[in-house]
Amino acid sequence: MVLSPEKNSSPPLPKAQPEAQPEVPPNDPPPAAPPICFGLDRATDERSLAAFLARFASRRLLDTLAPRLEEAEIAAMVDYLGRIMKKHLSHREYHQLFLQSAPEEEPEP
Repeated sequence: MVLSPEKNSSPPLPKAQPEAQPEVPPNDPPPAAPPICFGLDRATDERSLAAFLARFASRRLLDTLAPRLEEAEIAAMVDYLGRIMKKHLSHREYHQLFLQSAPEEEPEP
């Protein structure tokens, strides 16, 4: 049976409200997503590492993940990344590439 609006005397049903979703920070513009694949060869591993770290560093992911990390996890990550940079970057490279500033004087070895 089809009712026309004039003949239907019951009030319209309220529209269902969407469930509240947790607030998600706005997404970074999507980069061209290179594939991530480790273990094939060194060149592919290097490209995959760069893609992995770029995705990890997205504002949306970090704004979601950082508040959930334990203090020990934050400290471990900062310590590990700091050791990697100290091992593989010169003082000048560290300042130019990571701090994005002009280096002060080279420290004595």
